[in-house]
Amino acid sequence: IEDGNAWGEAGTAPLTAITNTELLTCTNKNDIIDVAGGSIITKTGQTTTSDVERKWSTISSTYHQGSADYYSFTLPQPLGNDFTVEMWVNHTSWSDNVGIWDFSGAYGLGAFGSRLKWWDQGNPPEYTIHENSEMDALAGTWWHFALCRTGGNSYKAFINGSLEGSWTLSGGISQTIRIGNDQYGKDLLGYVQDVRVTNGLARYTAAFTPPTAEFDG
Repeated sequence: IEDGNAWGEAGTAPLTAITNTELLTCTNKNDIIDVAGGSIITKTGQTTTSDVERKWSTISSTYHQGSADYYSFTLPQPLGNDFTVEMWVNHTSWSDNVGIWDFSGAYGLGAFGSRLKWWDQGNPPEYTIHENSEMDALAGTWWHFALCRTGGNSYKAFINGSLEGSWTLSGGISQTIRIGNDQYGKDLLGYVQDVRVTNGLARYTAAFTPPTAEFDG
């Protein structure tokens, strides 16, 4: 058992894994971090952190290469009647094969017929949020997306602080959220930063100014 920050008298560098090493701590490989400390993040595929494209220069974004590259986490408790899910997204290109995120296959956000839609169980109804031309215009830029639910069945979707869609939908929400892919295998090609899930509060109910700094938690 070794501690990568432990230095011996003759130590000139942190310890590294050698033959028969059973545990080596402080190797800083947990590169996608849950600042709230309530969820374990699991990476799939070649999801990596990136400093090439990022909204805030003080933290890294995650890069999704468009081939089953996503990460997922399970919330510590079910979402209540009111909640908010928000994030910054920068997609490289837009087509009918873009999945931004979903609630473990139950509901999701992605492209259907190239439109940005919120879908329910993979079947109609599908709620259009942005048209193809609008999504093309956003390519290569950072845009803020927020989904709020109030009262258990009233939803509102915002892009860059503008209300772009509202609908009523009943049904439970999975505690597992997947970022960068949806249940159809549609993949995001691009970057995501500062994903925040707020349980018990619809942070936005009308047009607002998008966050001007990284989230604290």
